[in-house]
Amino acid sequence: MKQVFGYTLLVGLIILFFWLSYFVSTNHGDTVGTIIPFGFGLFFLALLVYAVTYELRIVRKKRIVAEDYVEIMTTFDYVESLGDNLHYVHTKWQDPDGGAMFYFKSDYVEVNPKRFLEGKQIPVKISRNNYQLYVVDLSMLPRYA
Repeated sequence: MKQVFGYTLLVGLIILFFWLSYFVSTNHGDTVGTIIPFGFGLFFLALLVYAVTYELRIVRKKRIVAEDYVEIMTTFDYVESLGDNLHYVHTKWQDPDGGAMFYFKSDYVEVNPKRFLEGKQIPVKISRNNYQLYVVDLSMLPRYA
């Protein structure tokens, strides 16, 4: 719901600034008064394009992993907190064949899940072809952790 509100707000700001730029240009002919709102509109448009492409990359990654994956059990490492409601779960796994250590980072979780994950194995779906494409499965967390 927050994302829908954020995207709607961005689209509204883009429309507002482009309209303001057009309005100033047609009614007053002021070049500086046209460039400033147009620049703000371009900034918010670039922000919207970045947000949408970021979401599409996440969806694409999940789709690729879902087509051909191996589920491995990783150990909980730590929770990275950025603010009050933005947390990332970090896990690690040692490859039994080569002995290499792999580290995984989940998508953000809005509530700190540390108390639910300490001492537990966390499943990670990893692509067979590319170990950099993975999804940390946090479905074992309560809905509102």
